Amino acid sequence: MSRYIPFSLHWDDAPLDISFLFEQEKPAGKHGFLTIQGDKMVFEDGTIARFFGTLFNSGMNFCSHEHAETVARRLAKFGINVVRLHQMDADSSCPNLFNFTRGVHENNTLSFDPRSLDRLDYLQACLKKEGIYVYVDGINHRIFRSGDGVRNAHLVDQRSARPFCLFDRIMIELEKKFNHDLMTHVNPYTGLRWCDDPAVIVFKLASELTMFQLPTQDKWPINGVEPYCTELEARYREWAAEQGIEVGPEPVDLDSKTNRSLRAFYVKLEREYYEEMTAALRADGVKVPIIRDAPMFCLDHLTSLHGADYSDNHLYWWAGDQRDFMSKNLSGSFNTMAESIAITRLGKNAHFISEWDAPWPNHYRAEAPIFLSAMACFQGTSGMTVHTYRYGCREDEMTTGRLGRDIVIGGSYYRGTFDTYNDPAKFGLFYHAALMMRRHDIQEARQWVSIKFPHHTQPESIVYPKDISGHMAGDIYQHKVSVRLEGMAPFADYEIPYDMPAGSRMELSDAGDLTIVTDENYERPKRLVSDTGELVRDLEHSIGTVDSPNTKAAYGFIGGHELQLTDVTIKAETDFAVIALSTLTDAPICQSENILLTAVGRCKNTGYTDEELPNGHRKVTNHGTGPVLIEAIEAEIRIKSPHHNLRVVSIDEDGFITGKIPSRYEDGELVFEIGKEFAQMYYLIQTV
Repeated sequence: MSRYIPFSLHWDDAPLDISFLFEQEKPAGKHGFLTIQGDKMVFEDGTIARFFGTLFNSGMNFCSHEHAETVARRLAKFGINVVRLHQMDADSSCPNLFNFTRGVHENNTLSFDPRSLDRLDYLQACLKKEGIYVYVDGINHRIFRSGDGVRNAHLVDQRSARPFCLFDRIMIELEKKFNHDLMTHVNPYTGLRWCDDPAVIVFKLASELTMFQLPTQDKWPINGVEPYCTELEARYREWAAEQGIEVGPEPVDLDSKTNRSLRAFYVKLEREYYEEMTAALRADGVKVPIIRDAPMFCLDHLTSLHGADYSDNHLYWWAGDQRDFMSKNLSGSFNTMAESIAITRLGKNAHFISEWDAPWPNHYRAEAPIFLSAMACFQGTSGMTVHTYRYGCREDEMTTGRLGRDIVIGGSYYRGTFDTYNDPAKFGLFYHAALMMRRHDIQEARQWVSIKFPHHTQPESIVYPKDISGHMAGDIYQHKVSVRLEGMAPFADYEIPYDMPAGSRMELSDAGDLTIVTDENYERPKRLVSDTGELVRDLEHSIGTVDSPNTKAAYGFIGGHELQLTDVTIKAETDFAVIALSTLTDAPICQSENILLTAVGRCKNTGYTDEELPNGHRKVTNHGTGPVLIEAIEAEIRIKSPHHNLRVVSIDEDGFITGKIPSRYEDGELVFEIGKEFAQMYYLIQTV
């Protein structure tokens, strides 16, 4: 029988403060500008750069000065050291960079509102003071207007006029002006231009902006919007003639997914756009790495991304919205969101995950912070930011005291699911996720495997992520995996073709030889183990574990199982849970005098209800109200330790000790039970 207890994360504080572990990293920028060296992000002074953080969305970028100070301190307490500034140009929110109020109608986006810019500057200064870097976005959700000189602005897509903004000269110049005005602007609170501040680590040119679109949509709406379509077709015909390609007199289907010459032309357009925008930023004095885009819409888009300073991607364990959402656990799934790490990483590039999430109301979302942070470390990823912290910054209890919002933007019902800042099942685990990423608690994979793709102009090369994720899933959980495009020099220990036959699998012998085995009777493995031995997923029982010296965790349907990790044993009674332990000292858990234990599983609003749908998804029938409730996780914990004076205490959302947990010391182990007396989400295990 489930037992729920109130546990609401406050918007303005944190139950615990681990910022003392990173005090020497303040202020952000003390190590110099970020650079790329091989497959690593490295600061100018040689310090390896590792980031864990979040994404400020839309209006959250323009909070008041007081709010900025409070939130910056809160993020540092959770161990966060990077914030991505996302959708600053979004008309859907107010303020945005162009407009501070829904007042006077300004029919252009030619300049920044001084009040919005002031708030953004102050926010960046507050984050810097707390040791938090910023990752800056260029064009996102800008709505071009007739006052900008954009032709037929009312007819183009309301998210940055995509894809026309990739090739229309007027829009490109407007984008370059936006980037110039922001990055050469002097922040009065730091005294530095944004491009001269080493606390600014990355600039992203575009976000999910491409001439190619996801194959799940019937039509990428290019055809019919004028004068852009006529001009685009004329440019294609001119290019085709130069290449000796014959194009018939009939109108060109600009949405075609099979016209290889058209798609090659689109690759050329995208590359020219990225190169021009990058050159303009460099001319403005931007020194930090510049990323082109993140997702792999298809092999053509991935090809156009080749040449960027590093690889970036977006990972989601999610489908639907508040009306129809996926509620599926990660630990028992062969294919998850992690495969995208491999199919968007080019060669031995440095890698960053600029968006990830398993959003509310997924019942099993608590698995994601531990699972993905461990995978990111294993794959050698330099940083990750969750989508999203908040869309706004209201402080009233009605908004902050419950999960989710009834928010619809542009006909999208999913946006209300993404606020993360007050979700114990996700943000509550960020202590451990931040420690794993920033300390690199998890070893990187020992073997590197590459996926070899054909040249993107070949007829068989219309490849989408879903086409290859099936046979890759086992590989990425055991080895480091990335892509080698045609023409790239070999770089990996082993290489596999993207089109391995169904039923194929990669096997490594004890001697390290790779063999591709094809077996019609092959069954997917029931257990996936990293080549370092630290990460295990038992697919049969839907259980995942992390077993490193400094962080240990068990997640999934762990109830009724005794999970023996090195120096720690977890025996849970609650069916679904995440139990994580991290040392808060330089010593490993088995020697530490200060250990954080977090136990959380299902999490919901008071009065929340949903129902199952015929498609296997679920539908919210009552969003509920505050306070937020977490399921009390019951488990026996055993920790090997030389310290006979360890005390276990429970910590509530206000940071108060709510009780001393009975414990005993036997056979060299500290033994105690959580979830019964003084049940909470957080427990501290400390010497007295």
